[in-house]
Amino acid sequence: MVYLRQRRLDEAVASFNEALRKHRAAGLLVGEAHTLKDLGEAQRETGAVPAARASLTRAHQLFEQVGERAEAAEAAALLASLAGEDG
Repeated sequence: MVYLRQRRLDEAVASFNEALRKHRAAGLLVGEAHTLKDLGEAQRETGAVPAARASLTRAHQLFEQVGERAEAAEAAALLASLAGEDG
């Protein structure tokens, strides 16, 4: 998140992808979902709207699967905010 806040977007995406690999390898669904949400936000900022949609959609699915309703709603809101962006 630090890279994202600092607008160091390429480093943010790389960091989130590395974290995503680790969460998946460990089978940590909640960590995967949070990382996908953050990755989606970074992808959006880089203009990679289709990738952001894919990341946020998967994050939403995982949050729903593990019962994290508030996080699922946040991911859904982020997805809805992409509606006007064509990427």
